[in-house]
Amino acid sequence: METKICKDCGRELPLTDFIPTRNGKRMSACKSCVQEKRANTRYERAQMGGGKQPPFSDPDFDGKDPGEVVRLMGRAQRWLQSRGYTIRLDGEYTKTTVHKLKF
Repeated sequence: METKICKDCGRELPLTDFIPTRNGKRMSACKSCVQEKRANTRYERAQMGGGKQPPFSDPDFDGKDPGEVVRLMGRAQRWLQSRGYTIRLDGEYTKTTVHKLKF
């Protein structure tokens, strides 16, 4: 039986305990070490607040009909255009003319 030494835990294990790679070789860490690393990564991301974010909430739009929201966005787009801005589909504001706005 062929064996290999795990680079993380240092144990000598059979090749079946190592995940095969695309090129036909085996990973340098055993399956249990890989699972432990993945679990630690998931835990760390959860502690940092990573992962899927909750949907964005806006009191002006929450609970309104989608058609009403589109009409409000049309008004906002016209207001921005009158001040030299344009609104793109991704929602970012881009300046179209060069002048400073004071609020």
